[in-house]
Amino acid sequence: MQSSLLSYKGQQLTTFPASLLDNKHITNLNLENNQLAEIPEWFVEMRHLKVLYLGNNQLDNIDILSALPSLEILHISNNKITSIPDDIDRLIHLRRLYANGNLIRTLPPALCELSSLNTLLLAYNKLTTISDQLGRLQQLDTLNLFHNELTYMPTSLGQLKKMGYLQLGMNKIKYLPQSIGLCSNITSLEVFSNELEYIPAALKNIPHLKNLNIGDNHIRRVENLPASIDRLSIYANPVNYIDPAIPEKFKQAAPKDWGTYLYADKQQCDDLGLQKSDFQDHLKIIDIPSGEIYWSDYKDMPQELTGKWQLKRSRDINTIH
Repeated sequence: MQSSLLSYKGQQLTTFPASLLDNKHITNLNLENNQLAEIPEWFVEMRHLKVLYLGNNQLDNIDILSALPSLEILHISNNKITSIPDDIDRLIHLRRLYANGNLIRTLPPALCELSSLNTLLLAYNKLTTISDQLGRLQQLDTLNLFHNELTYMPTSLGQLKKMGYLQLGMNKIKYLPQSIGLCSNITSLEVFSNELEYIPAALKNIPHLKNLNIGDNHIRRVENLPASIDRLSIYANPVNYIDPAIPEKFKQAAPKDWGTYLYADKQQCDDLGLQKSDFQDHLKIIDIPSGEIYWSDYKDMPQELTGKWQLKRSRDINTIH
């Protein structure tokens, strides 16, 4: 009886094992962490594959994978891929695409025709634009575009009614479309380290938003937030106004609610009159110029920013007050 799962993970392979031709009916294949540079033409015979792991290889072209009609989950992260196949819409069953850490600059229109796609990870690529057809991905609930070169998000973002997690950190985004207020199921929105100058008024219409990180932007006014927010990061913005209801919410949080916090920098706290003693441990503070941070707050800072600011962890009693 033929196995439905085969793994060649981490075996230092430079070519695809020819023995796969004797296992054409497998549904799950793991070829991660090898040195594979090219997908052979005969691989189209693996037509029963539903799950394919090709991450951490040396691939630069995956066009042939569009000929695998049963694919549901595709892992191609950390390769040298420059483009997604123009006919990727042939993968009508594809639900998850993991393509972080490649060299992808544009996305083909066909990608937005994947009606079953619910997870799309494209962090650490070279994307400069996202098509307004993005809104056609009606099943999408997780979108990660972290660390690309995006300057805006399309208006059709508001059509993604099932979106729960949106990661846009470390791009060059100047504004978020007002249509984001229609994304009623977002619970976590990360847009730190961009070029935002304001928070869109429509953001207050997202009823279930819990986590919002707008740190390291150009925002002066912190307002238009939904009452559902329980984790808010505003550090490294030239904030001169904060809606009084926002700090009050965190002051009133119960001591046992350890996941509830307002994360600011020392300059903001000085300018806005925020004192840690008023917040029952729900105010986290970073002193960016000195690089000092409470050791207990360090874990809530994105790793990319701990490196950017060369943060030093210190014991709470000896640092910022």
